[in-house]
Amino acid sequence: LYGELPSFRSLGFHGESFTDFEWLELNNARDDGRKAELNLSAQRARLAEAQLRLDEARAHVADSGREDPVTPQFVRLSRAVAAARDRLRRIKELAESKYASPAEVQQAEYDFAAARADLDTSRRDKTQQLASAETSVADAKLAVQGAERALRDAHDASEALRSSARENNAKKVITKN
Repeated sequence: LYGELPSFRSLGFHGESFTDFEWLELNNARDDGRKAELNLSAQRARLAEAQLRLDEARAHVADSGREDPVTPQFVRLSRAVAAARDRLRRIKELAESKYASPAEVQQAEYDFAAARADLDTSRRDKTQQLASAETSVADAKLAVQGAERALRDAHDASEALRSSARENNAKKVITKN
């Protein structure tokens, strides 16, 4: 159960008549139930957001391995690698004909290596973001389960209080008869 039932009842009186009252523990239990429902709703929204980030991260990781990527980041990086490769090839051809110096060849090789390194770094970053998104989804799923459990506990506590009230009313009717 959600805890022990109180051995007494706190009553809040509203009018001049003693019949206009509310049971404060029952109201608190209802409030706890509402809070648990709101928390569950927030945790479900968090899970949905984490799932969207995971899907996006998966798309980026998949795109990073394609020959012809579609995401702007990898399109730009792939084009930079292709341009550096083409420039290196042209400069090597020019160097064979003695129209380019060894320093120009080295610079083109450096530029090509730098472009590939940028692409590889972006791939690693996206892979790390994917791992982080997977962790976020797992955390959000646990939070949803915890919120569902808290909601069940709040409903159980409220039902226990209502049951106690019905039991006491039934005892009063039996003693009157």
